[in-house]
Amino acid sequence: MIHVGRQVPRVVLSRGWTSLFRPNESLLVRWRLAAFILHCTALLCVADYRDTLIVRGSLLEGFTQEDFNFFARSANGAVAMTVLCLAVAVAGIFNARTLRVTGLNLLHALCHTAGGILLILVWFYTAHVHRLWHIFYFFNIIPASIEIFSVVLSYWRGYDMWC
Repeated sequence: MIHVGRQVPRVVLSRGWTSLFRPNESLLVRWRLAAFILHCTALLCVADYRDTLIVRGSLLEGFTQEDFNFFARSANGAVAMTVLCLAVAVAGIFNARTLRVTGLNLLHALCHTAGGILLILVWFYTAHVHRLWHIFYFFNIIPASIEIFSVVLSYWRGYDMWC
């Protein structure tokens, strides 16, 4: 007769021990996804509010159409590049190779949360269009490049198991 011990059911995000011993699966992955949704929503608000952002926050009193077109191209470029970097993040999420790394999930969660909050502040206070580029440089380029590097590295080394 084989004695099989009673298996303890795993509980995630409740009073069980799983959330203490496995914070990546219980907290960080959910935070990363929620922060990503926040960042995308804030970017959509800024993209929709682009003309008012340019007129109220970037241009002086006697502006010309050429000045407006310059800032419109700048804002469109910042939004387009941000969407491209967010697409890289989505590819990493759906690929599920980078969801295994705790430090990378923490980096993405922090960067997307800070980027989303700063985009909301730019949108709310109608800040200058160049603030979009500043947010893009710090909170989109760095996580996207690390995401690409980690995905390439995981395929190169053959990481198929959980880290």
